[in-house]
Amino acid sequence: MHVSTKRLTLLAMMLAISVICVNLSAMIEMGTLFFLAAGSYLVGVAVLETNLAYGVAYYLASVLLSLILAPNKIYCLTYAAMGAYLLIIEAIQTSLKNRDLKKLATLNHSDIPQKSRAKQLWLCKFAVFNAIYIPTLIFAPKLIYSGELKPVMYLGIFLGGQVALVLYDLAYAEFIVKYWKRIRKNID
Repeated sequence: MHVSTKRLTLLAMMLAISVICVNLSAMIEMGTLFFLAAGSYLVGVAVLETNLAYGVAYYLASVLLSLILAPNKIYCLTYAAMGAYLLIIEAIQTSLKNRDLKKLATLNHSDIPQKSRAKQLWLCKFAVFNAIYIPTLIFAPKLIYSGELKPVMYLGIFLGGQVALVLYDLAYAEFIVKYWKRIRKNID
């Protein structure tokens, strides 16, 4: 697939915005997660605007530039994890859509159960998130909480992470809707 000049320009501008967001997260402590999430949302936009291969290239470029330019490398790791989550989820969503399209073509009916696909997608989201989150919680808990962790606190942090995932994912979905309505229509 050839990507138009407009799309490449858009990816370059989004790359700059992502790196700026990572840098702002280090400068404005109260907005750390907001800026990291905003920057990582653009990884999902890169996949949706082009394809998975360009999305992976965008992700790698944004992580490398952030590591080079950002003053706080820990925030770069958080950004990398958030971006990886969205990259994997967009790949899974594309795969599920393609599978549903194949079912439609072979079965000749248009009733693909949306609830089962939504359940599958949420199970995948929790699995991907926990594949990133649990090893961090076990092997590098100081990245999540700087104080001393008691065993019962691990459960609280684990459950808090699950709630944070749902909020992060719902905010991402809303961001994508706003993006398509306001920005995307001006690109073509």
